[in-house]
Amino acid sequence: MVTQSSFLTSEQTRRYRAHIVLPSVGGKGQQDICAAKIVLIGGGGVGCPLLLTLAAAGIGHITLIDSDSVALDNLQRQILYHENDIGKSKAIQAVAHLQNLNSRINYVAITDRLSQENALSLLKGYDVILDTTDNLATRLLISDAAYFLKTPIITAAATAYDILLMSLRPYDIDPTTQNPFPSLRCLYNNRTSRPQIENCNTLGILTSVSATAGTLQAHETLHYITQGDFCYDASLLLMDMRDMRFETIKRHYDPDNALTGLTPRITQDSLGNTSC
Repeated sequence: MVTQSSFLTSEQTRRYRAHIVLPSVGGKGQQDICAAKIVLIGGGGVGCPLLLTLAAAGIGHITLIDSDSVALDNLQRQILYHENDIGKSKAIQAVAHLQNLNSRINYVAITDRLSQENALSLLKGYDVILDTTDNLATRLLISDAAYFLKTPIITAAATAYDILLMSLRPYDIDPTTQNPFPSLRCLYNNRTSRPQIENCNTLGILTSVSATAGTLQAHETLHYITQGDFCYDASLLLMDMRDMRFETIKRHYDPDNALTGLTPRITQDSLGNTSC
């Protein structure tokens, strides 16, 4: 459930007019956007266009968690940063640039590395958790924490020409099956042969691919805030941008998954455990 909205000011009404005239958004939808609180983990190639889009849309509160510093080779795809940001904190510089885009938003920059010890405290109190990280252990950590916090999570990744997007709320029951909605661990549940998530340093990436992934994730976020559901609820969106091919794969609950299965093995003290 998105944070309760309040009335728009006259300035907000002028600024977000293009949203307000959309029948599916309207004034109420923009109020919800302006009241929403999101936390984003990873200000990289996917996170940068995601942040820019959500700030432009008027999200009320944006927290960015990223412990890295800007490097020269980031600038090819991490479009929020400038050359004079090299060597500086991504989270701090991102917030500084976003302030110039939309100063009416509440921003928080967190430079701590997300860990098993701090995940629940850092991710608590948000309407949506946005994951743009590129390694499996961190993705599982974020997904596990979101389950215990009962907060929806939208996860996206991009490498080379490929994009992955998935929205998750495994704390809810699927009314059609009476099983929990799938968790990320339902996708990565084979403990002996889990698929590996490659990163851009290994495979490379075209600038437009990461930008598209962030934009798709931003759209899913705005859709959830204004409509109350997901375009890709319990489904995995795959996009091959070599030939602009989309594929949607329905994900199903796995009763053997370590988080929400019939015999859960993940607790709040073992978040992100990749051996389960």
